[in-house]
This record gives sequence, C-alpha cells and structure tokens, in this order.
Amino acid sequence: MIEPAAGLTRGVLALLSEAYTADASRPSQMYMKFKPSMAPVKAAVLPLVNKDGLPEIAQKLYYSMRTKFLTEYDVKGNIGKRYARHDEIGTPFCITVDTETTKDQAVTIRHRNTMAQERVALDKVEDFVQKALRE
Repeated sequence: MIEPAAGLTRGVLALLSEAYTADASRPSQMYMKFKPSMAPVKAAVLPLVNKDGLPEIAQKLYYSMRTKFLTEYDVKGNIGKRYARHDEIGTPFCITVDTETTKDQAVTIRHRNTMAQERVALDKVEDFVQKALRE
C-alpha cells in the first residue's frame, strides 16, 4: 500500500491506478485505459512502412495535428510493436498511414481500448480526434 501525501502525487497515483488495465491478449499484457481527454498523448501518427511516400504524408499530418493536441510521430519497429508501445502509455488513437492512403486519401485509426480500426479521410482526422476528446 502506498500512502502519498495529499496533493498532486495522490491525484496522479489515483489516475494511474484507475487507468492500469491487465489484458493477457495483448503483447505487453497490459494497457493504460485513460479517458481520452486525460491521456498524456492524444494520438500517434504511424507510417506503415518507411518508403513509398508514406513518411511524407504521415509527417504532414503529424505537423498539422501537433499544434492542436499532443501527438507523437513513431517510425521505430514494426507496426505491432508501435501499437503495443502506445497502448502501454495510454495513447487512445493510433493513426496509420498505409499503402491505401496514397489511393483513397484516408488513414486507418486504431482505437486503444477495443483495438477496432476504421478508415477516416485525411482531411477529417483532426476533427475525428477532437470530437473523441470531447466525449
């Protein structure tokens, strides 16, 4: 049992304790289930591969989004490891720029809690995340 003094430490510990979620079906066996508005990182932009123009599209989206809310750009490791890394820190939305993006101008958004994925038009991604943060 940890008994921190009253103040910020106690609030942060309560937030972390509430968000910690064990899940044996995930590679890391856990994830942080923050309410999206409380998550330290709101979204991650991930190019599927580091070629074919995908990094350029992903960087443009990242630079646009980071002015509105805390967003990370991640290219290290395969996509599964990047998803797992962002689940561990509680990022509610992973936005993947894939090979289909160059054809249909849409990205795949993966929801942290359900691992469900949906396609969203590139020009609607910011609105999608902002709306989700208000819910």
